[in-house]
Amino acid sequence: MVFITVENEQNLVAYNPIKGFTTVDIGCERGNNYSNFVNRLDVTNSMRYLQLFDRMWSDTDKLQDVTDTVIENITTAYTEKFTRINLFPNTLSCV
Repeated sequence: MVFITVENEQNLVAYNPIKGFTTVDIGCERGNNYSNFVNRLDVTNSMRYLQLFDRMWSDTDKLQDVTDTVIENITTAYTEKFTRINLFPNTLSCV
């Protein structure tokens, strides 16, 4: 389940389900999908989503920091691609 909470000076709302972050996914534009329901929930239900997120965030048995792994994978992918670049006169091509 993916949701977004939005808080400002007047209120707190939650939007659910969120499948991505395009304008179609968040319900701002119509896409090619037959339907794309996004529900807006009031402050009471929004607080439940925030409480759920806080519980999940602080549960070290189910949540782990993968920052170093992601950085390592990106570095490896970049290094592998960089070593495969061939330079030709007036041309740059990636093989």
